Amino acid sequence: MKRELVAVVLSVFAACGKGDGAKSGSGGSAAPPGSAATAPRKPSVKGSVTLTGTLLSGTFEWKDDLALQCGWVPEVNSGSFDVTMTNDTGVFIAVRVTVQNGATSVVLTSGAFKGNASPFEQHAGGANITGGDLTHVTAQIDARVTRGDDAIAIKGKLDLTCP
Repeated sequence: MKRELVAVVLSVFAACGKGDGAKSGSGGSAAPPGSAATAPRKPSVKGSVTLTGTLLSGTFEWKDDLALQCGWVPEVNSGSFDVTMTNDTGVFIAVRVTVQNGATSVVLTSGAFKGNASPFEQHAGGANITGGDLTHVTAQIDARVTRGDDAIAIKGKLDLTCP
């Protein structure tokens, strides 16, 4: 049952993008408009990651206009996040961290990897994600992602509020 719940929740998170918070459909809620029960959450990422490698180095942060998808299921200690970040010099990266059934993976992609857009990956360890509920995730990242003979170290702490 828990495995099916995780699969369904992760599928829902993957299908949802950084929306405007609007809800579709009808149906009522006893909460008045604008109350905490109906107010959309403002997505946010606090913290940064530092990359060190021959192909890409620098410190990257999330900005309000960049993509963020995340979710956490505390009952089964599983979840993931995808976050786009920038170093304010026109370089963008995307970091994906997933924890499912105790297995952690870290994936790094960037348009800065000219000529070879394949992702850098680490499939065992590299991050510790915790969350107290479905919408708040904290990630401590200390990964060495690789692509062939190339490697990039990713270090940082991110506190995410999911959309």
